[in-house]
Amino acid sequence: MEDTVTDSNTKDHVGLIRLGGIAMLVGFVIHVVANAVIKVFPPENPSLAELQTYLSNEAGSWAIVHGIRYVAMVCIVLFAAGLFVRTCCTRSTPATGWGIVGLLGEGMMVVKIGDRNS
Repeated sequence: MEDTVTDSNTKDHVGLIRLGGIAMLVGFVIHVVANAVIKVFPPENPSLAELQTYLSNEAGSWAIVHGIRYVAMVCIVLFAAGLFVRTCCTRSTPATGWGIVGLLGEGMMVVKIGDRNS
């Protein structure tokens, strides 16, 4: 594959930008596999007995899905960092304001979700 990047500032960060793109694809695959293949959803409007049976039967798959979720969180952070770097490299002015707020907000979301589920 030929590198077509012409901006020298972008060339310095090509590895992180590509890592962010790969992380996005891996995170997408994790979510599709976890939600469409591994996880079995409960019946609609279950009674208490049906819900207890469902949770006891699917405890293993739910543990796998929740364990994989942390890998997906790392992928989200890597994608956000790669996107931020790519955006910074294509702008003529330094990144300030909303780009930094978005990156920090995404990081806080991951920390909050991880804190809530631990």
